[in-house]
Amino acid sequence: MGVLSFLRVAKRPSASATPSTAPATQPHGPARKSADANLERLEQEFGHAVAPAASALREATQWHRNGRKADAWVAFEQMLSDPTMGGSAQVRPAIESEIYSRMRICFEREGCFNPALTPAVLSYATRAKFYAVQGREAELQALRSPEFFERYFMPLLERARVQHAMAKFRMVVEDQLRAMPMVDLHVLKNAVEAFRLNPPSAPQMVVDRRFS
Repeated sequence: MGVLSFLRVAKRPSASATPSTAPATQPHGPARKSADANLERLEQEFGHAVAPAASALREATQWHRNGRKADAWVAFEQMLSDPTMGGSAQVRPAIESEIYSRMRICFEREGCFNPALTPAVLSYATRAKFYAVQGREAELQALRSPEFFERYFMPLLERARVQHAMAKFRMVVEDQLRAMPMVDLHVLKNAVEAFRLNPPSAPQMVVDRRFS
């Protein structure tokens, strides 16, 4: 489930920004349907400006499902490097968020849970940037809340087996989002890569040998 889907589910029970449901734990089934629904909503909201990118993203995702993994990854990178993607600077971050979300799903489909953390963060950051440039302050505040952050990212950290480092992980992400919407995705990516490649060690259990 992408950031947009999770945020939407989180807001259903009440107007509270506190999420009530954890994201899907499998990179297919309901998560895939939610991802497809996200693209449909973007197309409905922004029309022809996002249609080419949405079509290319669906195709790349299908390639990955059908075993053309290398082609899919090349397509994702080409979309991200296309300066015309999304049609405008105000809409582009939403498309970027969806691309990074698919990249995270594809990593998890391949069983690469640790590398999946990087596109997960970039999806979150670009969704936040989209809300910021659109002036959608209520949605931005809900997304940036500590409650949402932990409920969204904890299952991902658990699958990557670094859940013990949630506090450090959040600090890494938040440090790079302070200048929102002027977030530097390259710097953010490098910071997350450094975290996931060298996460803090899990606390060691102290054994009282008097009773062993």
